[in-house]
Amino acid sequence: MIDATDWIWISAGAAVGMLQTVSLWRSVHHPTVYSPLWGLLRLAAVAAVLVVAAISGEVLWAAAGWAIGFAISVGWFGGRRWRGNDDEMSMRHAWPSSRRPD
Repeated sequence: MIDATDWIWISAGAAVGMLQTVSLWRSVHHPTVYSPLWGLLRLAAVAAVLVVAAISGEVLWAAAGWAIGFAISVGWFGGRRWRGNDDEMSMRHAWPSSRRPD
């Protein structure tokens, strides 16, 4: 039976999974000098949640929440390309029609 603390760990894992996906997407599409630092912070945040969950004996629920959050976010950002909302699509439409390099 899933009790209240399990839901808390599922929610914490899902939040970290979604934040990790958003951070990965932004680092790839908008790279900056600080992208490697964000990568380390991203991994540290996920590790911190999983370590604290492991200490409390709830690591499976936190990992399941992380997987759910990561999968939902990947589906959302992956769907952007299929819906035509990707950066490359918007750049292609930014060209004047007479000078578009098709």
